[in-house]
Amino acid sequence: MVEGIPFVVVSCDAYRDVWLPFFHCFFKYWPDCPLPVYLGSNERTFVDPRVRPLMVGVDGGFGANTLAILTRLKSEWLVTCNEDILLDRRLDTQLVIGIIERGLRANAGCLKLITTPPMAAVRERNDLVGEVPAGSPYRVSFSLNLWRKEVLLALLRQTESAWDFERRGNRRADQMKESFLALDWRLARNPPIPFVHGIIKGRWTSAAVRLLKREGLVECLKGRPRQALSSGVYASLYVRLFRLRWVWEVRRQCEGVLRAAKGQAA
Repeated sequence: MVEGIPFVVVSCDAYRDVWLPFFHCFFKYWPDCPLPVYLGSNERTFVDPRVRPLMVGVDGGFGANTLAILTRLKSEWLVTCNEDILLDRRLDTQLVIGIIERGLRANAGCLKLITTPPMAAVRERNDLVGEVPAGSPYRVSFSLNLWRKEVLLALLRQTESAWDFERRGNRRADQMKESFLALDWRLARNPPIPFVHGIIKGRWTSAAVRLLKREGLVECLKGRPRQALSSGVYASLYVRLFRLRWVWEVRRQCEGVLRAAKGQAA
């Protein structure tokens, strides 16, 4: 069912120093990925027979670059990934493909494949995927997602940055009838796709530095500055607080569902 769906690393030449760490970790920890792998870039590419280049020419910014990449793909569906999402453990391919197929069966507009907020509150214990309600912060984000291409095209704007896309794209998504799905919040402790966020504000994160040292890729760290310790602590606290807030919201929704069910039973 997933054969032929492209896995597209959406990047630009300014981040070419990240390509080696990305693909090193990707093929090491997902060696049996059944999806054809593409790299979207400007005028340079990563030389590897497993990677198919999608060069769009002069850098026009996130919106213009991504739209140009999409026009070169014929598939109705695609998986997009940022170049700074660095896999750090082996994936269970059967599990990940099963999740992707779940999104296809639902004809979702988007399915977020990583366990960052917002996540879903799934009623059925055997289901790993659920709806993210309209109005949720970061309901639309550009990280590691399964997209129906027509939905992504409708959300993108030529002149918008990635930050604009996540802020304004959320408002546009709230006006659409398509479903936006995410993984169940209970998967956060054991994510199907384990990864390290590599770069924040143009700097290597502390987690990425540790990972690249472990992988013998210390030379790759020389291309850009490292995150200051204080910035790393702040970012970590922010993520933890955001995650706690989201877990609280999910539990509140679940309690509401249970109360409604008890009321109907009575």
